[in-house]
Amino acid sequence: MITNNVKATLLLSTIKSVIEEDSTQARKNSFLAIVERNFLIKLVYNFHKSIHPSPFSSLMIACFGLKSFFCFRIINNSDRPILFTNEFSNELKTLNLVRECIGESEVSRVSKGLRSLLSFQTLRLIIELFCKHCGDIRSYLRIVRHIDRRNDFMPSCRAVSSLCYYLRFSHEFNCKKYRSVLVAKNYSPDCIALTNVAKRKSIPSIFLPHSFIPPVISKKSDLSYSLLLLQGKKMHEILLSQRSIEGKVVYRGLTSNSSPLNLEVLKSAGMSVGIFLSGMVNSRGVQDTVSRIEKELQPKKIFIRQHPVRLVNEDLSPYFLDNTLVEFSEGIDLEEDVQRCDLIVGGASGVLIEVLQMGKPCVYFDTLEEIPYDYNGFVASGVVLDQTDELLDIEKIHQFYASNWKSKFLDYDHFYEKSASSRELIREEIGLLQDI
Repeated sequence: MITNNVKATLLLSTIKSVIEEDSTQARKNSFLAIVERNFLIKLVYNFHKSIHPSPFSSLMIACFGLKSFFCFRIINNSDRPILFTNEFSNELKTLNLVRECIGESEVSRVSKGLRSLLSFQTLRLIIELFCKHCGDIRSYLRIVRHIDRRNDFMPSCRAVSSLCYYLRFSHEFNCKKYRSVLVAKNYSPDCIALTNVAKRKSIPSIFLPHSFIPPVISKKSDLSYSLLLLQGKKMHEILLSQRSIEGKVVYRGLTSNSSPLNLEVLKSAGMSVGIFLSGMVNSRGVQDTVSRIEKELQPKKIFIRQHPVRLVNEDLSPYFLDNTLVEFSEGIDLEEDVQRCDLIVGGASGVLIEVLQMGKPCVYFDTLEEIPYDYNGFVASGVVLDQTDELLDIEKIHQFYASNWKSKFLDYDHFYEKSASSRELIREEIGLLQDI
């Protein structure tokens, strides 16, 4: 089960890709920020660090990998569905979009979590592994030891996780036929493993990014999918600048409800201003931004939306307990949060592109997160106005978006204000791929 698979080039490529991604300084910084905010992760991380490298530190990593292998369940509602996996909840946008296009029962999702251990599917696999593959377990531990000795805690955990996902997906594909696989990002352990197993089995793969991919990231492995459904020309250019792309590329546009920019509301008194944040938040910068908005715009409400993956967030509410103007988003429905605002202030958040597509003007502040300036390149491309070091000037914002802004934004959203249907295009392209 394990011995045969570890010889495969695609398995080695899976592990290497994950290690390269999670060894970058940006990923290390993100992880250390999470460590500081989560007591349990901090405890485990510090304990591993204190005993690394040793057989016991490798055993910790091995247990993490086995969690990926066993805490795993697929509910199939179709004879030959598309298989989707996700690491975080914000990737479910991709799943929901494809289900809207081709039918809910046509896409099966990998369900992860400790409750999956109680499924008959998993219990049978546990018995089979320990009764028939004890020698393979020893091979697995040797591989984990090799990885753990050469890498830090996070890259080791995620590399071993990718190994176990690869083995589990291989097992699942031997048990059931899938028409294709679907992923929303190209660097998480489960997505890389699923894509490479599909390639080994000659099963088509679909890459439909759930969010904008920033240009200021390290060069990663080449992208190899049967079909890449990208938002527009800009995303394609960014990916080509970082690596080679193999597969059919189709511009599918953004898929939220598109609306023309509403600039007239900027001239009305008592606006509602949103602050939309990414991870790595600079809490002092957020407080200063709130103070600036209060002083320079006199809004009726300031609405703060944090990253939908709560693991990366700092609790900002204690800083604004006495401020009746400030309100926090309670859910993860982006469209609902956008509609509550007249103007959005953002930094490194990629959702600013979707905000603009929904008809709300944005301005950029560099002080909201501890992330490099213009991380997504929106300011350099001329689609978002930088007002970090200027007074919030409503007239200037109005002029910026009233000029030739639309022609630039079309590079980000291929179907912006066009009659063509993004969802219809997605349905047709997936249909061409696999004759739905």
